[in-house]
Formats: sequence, C-alpha cells, structure tokens
Amino acid sequence: KIKTDIMIQLFRDCIWIGISQHSNQSLTGTIMKGIVEYNEATSKYSYGVETLLGTSSPTTTVYTRHLVERLQQQQQQQQQALPMILVAMTLQQQKQQKKKHNPEHFQSIVQHVLELYNEANQISLS
Repeated sequence: KIKTDIMIQLFRDCIWIGISQHSNQSLTGTIMKGIVEYNEATSKYSYGVETLLGTSSPTTTVYTRHLVERLQQQQQQQQQALPMILVAMTLQQQKQQKKKHNPEHFQSIVQHVLELYNEANQISLS
C-alpha cells in the first residue's frame, strides 16, 4: 500500500483537493480542473477534466474525473450546487510500465476524499 496524503480546502466558489504520494514534496504536481455540465435536453450530467498546470496522464485524468463525478452525485443528493473543483495530484511512478495503479487503492482514496469533504462541509456549515 502506498502512503497517500490528502488535503481538502473549501472556498466559497471552489473546492481544492490535494492528493500526494510523495511525502517529501508538496501537494502540487499536476493541477486539474474538474468540469461538470448539465444537459437540459437529456437531463444528464457530463464530466470533463482540464489540465491547468503540469502534465496530465491517463491515470490522473481518470482519478480527477471520477472524483468530480462522485462529488457531483453527493451534492445532488443534498440538493446543493457543486462549485468549481481543482485537484492537485502527485502520484508515484510505477516501476514497471506494465504495472497499473491498484483500483482498490484508488477507490480507497476516493472514499477518503468524500469523507474528508463531508467533514469539511459540516464544519463550514456550522
């Protein structure tokens, strides 16, 4: 299991999520903007990711998109609008090209982000 640091900051118009697997570096790495759009014609949401700083990879793009989707679903259940989401991600490089990131570890990160977000949201509302 890879040690992963997670940080969440809530601003009035933005959610900042930092995910780092490098304990001796900052949480910056690649910075991505999560995009949520609602299509009135289909009554469905679409999700996208835009890289603002650094170099995106398929892994960081998928992680960010999934985080945005899960946060949107959660906000929709609470009938709240989702502000802009910025994700700063620094993941450890896999030693072998064929070795993929562990999906169970990824789901654990997503779950932890959601829990931290809920906790931060409760504190900001009190």
